[in-house]
Amino acid sequence: MQAKTMFKLSVLASALALAGVVIALGGWLFGPGLIQLLYSQQYAGAARPLQILSLAVLPTFINYALTHFLVALRRQRLNLLFNIIIFGVNLALCLVLIPQFGSSGAALATGLSEGVLLILCVLSLLRITHD
Repeated sequence: MQAKTMFKLSVLASALALAGVVIALGGWLFGPGLIQLLYSQQYAGAARPLQILSLAVLPTFINYALTHFLVALRRQRLNLLFNIIIFGVNLALCLVLIPQFGSSGAALATGLSEGVLLILCVLSLLRITHD
């Protein structure tokens, strides 16, 4: 793979990671206040799941670039395989975490699933670029 292409991927992933960090920190720090401001005390229980989901924004943003890059490299089958894996991971995590932690468990399952997808994409792209 050309160094120029890898540089472009690196710049794109870095920009998305930076945006993800800003949104994640904003959601974590200001999410509870935002819930209180917009929806009053009635929805205070939504603050923790919102904070957890805010942290999931970081891998989600990076995954957006990486999965599209896999498609650009004509590796759609890997993308499909990863989606099947993540579906199973998310389902299993939801079955375990939701009964124990409620909506926070669902948010945590989403974040962990995005983390698994990030690992799968990075490992695959490293392998592809070294072939």
